[in-house]
Amino acid sequence: MANTYLTKSNFSTPTDAKKGTLSTWFKLGANNTTYPYGGTIISWGGSSTSFYLKIAITAARVTITQYSSGNETKVETLRYLRDSTAWYHLCIAFDSTQAVASDRVKIYINNRLNTEFPASQTFPSQNLNFDFGSSTFEPRIGRDILTRTDYWDGAFSHFHFIDGTAYDPTAFGEVDSLTGSWKLTPVPSVNYGVNGFFIFKDSDSVTDQSSNSNDWTVSGGSVIATQDNPSNNFSRMNALNTSNNSAVFSLGNSRIVTYSSLEAYNVSTFAMSKGKYYMEAKAVEHDAASGLGNFHIGIAERECKKEDQVLGKSDYSWGYNSEDGTYFNSSNYTSFGNTYTTGDIIGLALDLDNNTLAIYKNGVSQGTITITDVEDNGTGSYYFALGENGTANSVTWEANCGNGYFGETAISSAGTNASGNGIFEFDCPTGFTALSTKGLNL
Repeated sequence: MANTYLTKSNFSTPTDAKKGTLSTWFKLGANNTTYPYGGTIISWGGSSTSFYLKIAITAARVTITQYSSGNETKVETLRYLRDSTAWYHLCIAFDSTQAVASDRVKIYINNRLNTEFPASQTFPSQNLNFDFGSSTFEPRIGRDILTRTDYWDGAFSHFHFIDGTAYDPTAFGEVDSLTGSWKLTPVPSVNYGVNGFFIFKDSDSVTDQSSNSNDWTVSGGSVIATQDNPSNNFSRMNALNTSNNSAVFSLGNSRIVTYSSLEAYNVSTFAMSKGKYYMEAKAVEHDAASGLGNFHIGIAERECKKEDQVLGKSDYSWGYNSEDGTYFNSSNYTSFGNTYTTGDIIGLALDLDNNTLAIYKNGVSQGTITITDVEDNGTGSYYFALGENGTANSVTWEANCGNGYFGETAISSAGTNASGNGIFEFDCPTGFTALSTKGLNL
């Protein structure tokens, strides 16, 4: 969450200050105007720039900045990381003993070595001490140590730091023999050195999973555990689809605030073309100054393509309306279920094998809608969708596609889920599963 970061007291004298490795999987947060937002991954430093090291995602690029003993290092990738729907693997190998300057800092993204840089780059001088884990300077994960800002907005998993050895990505991941995709190695065989550590192993734990006991402390807020991980990527709401709806995203793209002057909607990051899927969303807030915000939730065959496109206006989208409990489809309202308002949790059970959409209010069925077969809707898929109806108000939704949270708040009591994929507030209907990579392949 925003303003959360990790602290640790000073490390010991490094095993080898000239060599080290950072390896972590991460998922970017909400859009920051043009780019998905990242922020500081890790930083070391004192009260001034006499020594300062920062690794960050800045304007969608990996950036490394260091000042040490009058030497400056500034390296960034030319490649942009724009996808806030996927997990990335970042591996940075430091070895200042190398004769070739560009070999002293190697940046790998999903097992691909970065070989293209902007024109102005300053690689470290040969045999420079990086002072990783220096006993003089304190580290921070998720916040710039000097400015005390630039917080990380996104998720981390399998966060490794190696003191004294420069590893390439194959120490931490491998190519899947079936899909050809890059995947993590759960327990890599590496030498962590004196100051190395391994945190966020399959959980939100900041307890070091190496043998070093280099534990961290959570400060400024709390770390949110999530079912979303590199081995099972869960759908969020699509922050890349904002040009026509102007929604504001936060909390890992699970919270959406719609734009008060538009009738529009936003869709899930994953589309569904077959199978049975369930999600929940909490109606959080409406713009009381201009009247009750009219929440809409349902499915759509495509992303919102133009301004003032209310969910349900097309022939192949359906929106459950908070104001009167109707559903909206093909620009027509049909009597359906109960009204709902802030605090209510709406569940969607989409059955693409039988062409139905069942809707629940706080775990109670409101009825079932017959939908058009996916093969006949013009796109071959459907998305879960959240939006509003009314050009003089805005609404806030918090989506749970199986992560087990509404925004920053964990669900109060998990319902049953026969698939074992995802955690929901209410019972996941029998035969349905969460919208995730695992769910898509069940």
